[in-house]
Amino acid sequence: MRAARQALAASGHARPRAGETREALRILLATREHATKIRTATVSTFKALIPTAPEELRAQFRGQPTARQVRDARALRPAPGQPVSEQHLRRALRQLTQISDPGNDLAASLKHLRSLVQSWMPALLDQPGVGPVSTALLLVTWSHPGRFRSKAAFAALTRTSPPAAPPKARPPARSAAASSATSAGVIDSRT
Repeated sequence: MRAARQALAASGHARPRAGETREALRILLATREHATKIRTATVSTFKALIPTAPEELRAQFRGQPTARQVRDARALRPAPGQPVSEQHLRRALRQLTQISDPGNDLAASLKHLRSLVQSWMPALLDQPGVGPVSTALLLVTWSHPGRFRSKAAFAALTRTSPPAAPPKARPPARSAAASSATSAGVIDSRT
């Protein structure tokens, strides 16, 4: 509430972050995120259909890297005499491989991001562990000194935070029957 009052009381209003390069980076980041989600969903669907395939088809894909599975699936064709479900499975696997290749889209967007970042702030890319995506995120969101209160806030914004630690394992809960038997003295809890 206090921040809203201060913003309304200010004589000059904040200017939106603008600029051709910043806007281009924002657009590339948005489309890159979309392509990443599409690719993940497509691969997940493709991989989920393989275990339901007949054994001969599963054997063809078993142990192969995803790129090889996709290449092999492009050659699948339904054949007369196959069960209807297998015909549709073959069509579905083939169709999933024919969706525009988001991997190429991702590679192209990375190239464009690198080019834009290199032309705007090349020194950032020289830092160890800093790539074009995290640099673009920083350039799109940074507005003024003090924007990031801590290194953790900066890492969260640029999606470079370390993964959260897994929850600690707890001992298994005692069942209600075991608890009541112990409290009733049936089981000696001192042993």
